[in-house]
Amino acid sequence: MKRSKFLQLFLGIILFLSSIKVSAQTVFEGQIINQKSEAPVPNVNIRLARERITVTSNAQGYFRIASADSVVKDTLIFSSVGYQTFKLLTSSYQKNGFISLVPTTTTLEEVSITNEELKTVRLNKFDLSDIKEDPPEVNTDPFPPVVTYPFSPRNRFFAKLFTAPQGNVVLTKVDLGRRELDETKYPDKPLVTSHIKTRFLLHVMSVDPKTCAPDTLLFSKIINLTDKAPWVELDLRKDNIIINSAEFYITIEWMHIPFNEVIKLFYAQKVRKVTKKGNQILEDVSEYATLYEPALIEYKKKKPTLSWIKNHENKWQLYDSEIPEEKREIALSATISY
Repeated sequence: MKRSKFLQLFLGIILFLSSIKVSAQTVFEGQIINQKSEAPVPNVNIRLARERITVTSNAQGYFRIASADSVVKDTLIFSSVGYQTFKLLTSSYQKNGFISLVPTTTTLEEVSITNEELKTVRLNKFDLSDIKEDPPEVNTDPFPPVVTYPFSPRNRFFAKLFTAPQGNVVLTKVDLGRRELDETKYPDKPLVTSHIKTRFLLHVMSVDPKTCAPDTLLFSKIINLTDKAPWVELDLRKDNIIINSAEFYITIEWMHIPFNEVIKLFYAQKVRKVTKKGNQILEDVSEYATLYEPALIEYKKKKPTLSWIKNHENKWQLYDSEIPEEKREIALSATISY
């Protein structure tokens, strides 16, 4: 009981201090993408016109710009070489949304210096519409994407099958969709995010010929994310990952470290005492559970790709959507060259 009250007091202080900080300024953040290719756009200048504050988007196209005012009547201006300048009234801003820039230049065709042109294919492709949330004023049921998938300590691995046109391919990029977890998006499930950054392991695994489950580990890499971009591009060209088989798994391993922790707060009724007549007197007691970033996005798909999770007994089992009546898939794709 003492530990529960201490945790409640500690988290209450954190939230109070955070509210003081937020009330003194207004933060605008989101991800900038190419309207045509839907790829993140880095190095975009973002400016608050009236206050003359300027920042630049990072490699994932993610930006964060803060105004000194609690109520802002200004214009966000997005500009970059090769794109049309885009202006957005701060009154129309939506938290952690996507900003689409229209390209103005024509990309030159690549000149092949070999006898055969290199082919590039994106496997298990998902689109912006699969991971983009509807704005609050749009009343759709349900909101796409419906399910956010943070992993509890019971499940640590998620693996998705990929089938290339042939073997001996080079894995050049992995894309994934994720969702920020906070109490504003999930008012019925209060969450306190301990850190803006996320760290996880990316694995490439072979396919067990008997069970079709993930088998031998072929490649591993620690991924460090430093922002809250919902569309994440992982550039693997420098890793020179050659996959001999046409079928392989991309696996996400959640690292159960404080760096990735997300605390979910809730109340549960406990028996405070029992009267002489045997009646129970209940009281609400604060409790918490620990989840781990990244929170991947699940979206609708008519024919979901074969996927697996590793359970708490360290055994692979087929992945089933949390909504059994609807077919869904985790937003995870891979780009190969051959």
